[in-house]
Amino acid sequence: MRLAAFYENIMEGADAEGRDMKSAVRELMDYGLERLYISYWTLRHRGGELAEVLADTGIGVEGLHGHFELGAAPSEPGPEMMIREAKRLGAENVLIVPGMIPPEQPAEREMRLENMRSALRRAVRYGEEQKIAVTMEDFDGLDAPYNSVDGLADFLNSVPGLGCSFDTGNFVMYHEDALAALPRFREKLCNIHLKDRSLFPHEGDSLGKIVSDGTKVYAAAVGTGCIPIREILQLLYSWRFGGTVIVELYGYEPRRMLDGLRRSLQWTGAQLKALES
Repeated sequence: MRLAAFYENIMEGADAEGRDMKSAVRELMDYGLERLYISYWTLRHRGGELAEVLADTGIGVEGLHGHFELGAAPSEPGPEMMIREAKRLGAENVLIVPGMIPPEQPAEREMRLENMRSALRRAVRYGEEQKIAVTMEDFDGLDAPYNSVDGLADFLNSVPGLGCSFDTGNFVMYHEDALAALPRFREKLCNIHLKDRSLFPHEGDSLGKIVSDGTKVYAAAVGTGCIPIREILQLLYSWRFGGTVIVELYGYEPRRMLDGLRRSLQWTGAQLKALES
């Protein structure tokens, strides 16, 4: 398994510390970072800086991820444009977050769901032409119709060829067990987002994420929270999963972000090394 991190997490930490992005990425490479996972927004708005980072460090690109509103605008060209950019960067996959459906719009729900499915089918076909895998994740938003095991499975089952970017920390929206959920998506796994959570304010994260029952969960460095990530890695290894695991710290205190990434990469690398020994 290869080890990656979200470029935006590094960017947030480097900005908070007044650090140069190239030096921050090089330092994290010393902690095992092999690839970057990059937002399509970043590519469009800070693409020049990103190009310098890639050229200076020689690090690879795992994939691109982007948010769209395909329920309201199914013909939006953004997903196809992101796929072309992924190919240009030498990435292997893209993650599409296809939009939200607010609860105050129940009459439009089925129409928006079908618009999302239709747009995703088109994106998957184009991805196949470009040899780029197209994926979805269990997104941690109350308005996301794919924020649960069944919700994500519905999309994966109704869009042939759509892969899964499995996020270990997002099934907390309905207090579902990520380890128990993982086998359900085994055949569609593309990469794994290693996101840990804490049930109390953890290491400076005072905002937290509101889940379905009104309680909160908080960001935690990988390996320090309540998500069974060690057991998830063990299960992946037993399956001979050969994809990339991506440490993710969205919601983490920016001033502590780089330290959190160092510890997350170090802990994850140690788990992978132990599995291979």
